[in-house]
Amino acid sequence: MHIVIYKWRTREDFLLPRLFPEAEIIEAEPRVDDCRIIAKAREIASAHPQQNLYWFFQINLSYWRLWLTHHKETVESLTELGFTVINSEVTDIRKRTIQSLNRQLGLVDVEIDHLEPDQGKMPVMVKSNYNYGGEFEASLPSDLMVALGVEDINDCQIKGFDSYFKTRLADVEQALWQDEGVMIERYIENKERKFFRFYRCGNHSVLSMIINGNLIKKMLPGLPRKNWFLKFQHSKNHAYQNLIDNASLMLEAMGMGFGAVDMVMDNDHKAYIIDVNPTPGWGAEKQDEVIAFLRQGL
Repeated sequence: MHIVIYKWRTREDFLLPRLFPEAEIIEAEPRVDDCRIIAKAREIASAHPQQNLYWFFQINLSYWRLWLTHHKETVESLTELGFTVINSEVTDIRKRTIQSLNRQLGLVDVEIDHLEPDQGKMPVMVKSNYNYGGEFEASLPSDLMVALGVEDINDCQIKGFDSYFKTRLADVEQALWQDEGVMIERYIENKERKFFRFYRCGNHSVLSMIINGNLIKKMLPGLPRKNWFLKFQHSKNHAYQNLIDNASLMLEAMGMGFGAVDMVMDNDHKAYIIDVNPTPGWGAEKQDEVIAFLRQGL
């Protein structure tokens, strides 16, 4: 098996390189890479004729459909050269996109797009529409933002996690409703403070649960976890089967062979997908059994 990670703004402590530290790394460049990718892929295929070849796309942006000038043709060429291409179509993980997909799939969503007078006391979170608060979009020059079809993140009123806040629906200012870079969502919590992340790598998945009482729920390294190790689509009658089913449905709909889905439950055990991330971090987490199991999913 020979694995290639085509990456932009991911680090060695992200999950994918932790799974496959032997992977060949190709640093991505926007709008100029098409021919270079094919030339490099042809060279790799020639050097590893008897091995299973995998090509992971790891572009750490919320929207990167225009990263390659000829996206479809480049992916088709990689396939013709014998690569199993992973996450080539997972090019839009903006929060509004994920919640729209929740609705299309018949799942509950958390997006609120207007003020409901009779729900003015509802707790809501005001966030960036972009992954990781738009930090990586903000690092792009303005002309490249335009070329990639990314709204100018510098005009957004919510930048980074430090700007996220919880409030009542009735107290959301009008300017925030009109900001395309802002996401307003129902604040979902449960009295047990449980938070879930569903990881997938190929045919293996892991559902992780932590107890996190923070306002913004994260799978922070070092917090005690309970893990369930699953063969993809084989789980039945699990205690959290609704979480597994929802995450699996979302990943299949997105064509996502690797990544993570963040989920919460309310006190009635209704499951909500909050975020989907094809470039999940890992950091200093000590979960060797999770790494070993996910690695075997290819």
